[in-house]
Amino acid sequence: MPPSPRIVCTLPTYDEVENVLPVSRDLLDLRPDLEVLVIDDDSPDGTWRVVAEAAETEPRLHLLHRRNERGRGSAGRDGFLRALELGAELVIEMDADGSHDPSSVPLLLERLEREEEP
Repeated sequence: MPPSPRIVCTLPTYDEVENVLPVSRDLLDLRPDLEVLVIDDDSPDGTWRVVAEAAETEPRLHLLHRRNERGRGSAGRDGFLRALELGAELVIEMDADGSHDPSSVPLLLERLEREEEP
């Protein structure tokens, strides 16, 4: 059986201090081979700070703290690029506001992994 691909789930954020860690934990609890990359646009509520602190003890949690650029589109782009730099072979994007349910990720990954089988 081939090894699992490196999976990174990107979470663009802005003022998501209340949601970002619970959503990140829910995602990380899904699979041991899944990593989370938070892309934060220097949120005034300190979202990036709580992620940076949590990442000190959780090696599968990463932060891209954008100080000079803003916007959902460019955050998505920059997140995908950083995920590739981290070695991701599969990238998923979710919202940290609760509009995307982390419990849907296993089904998505199952379908993708089935598609990759010979």
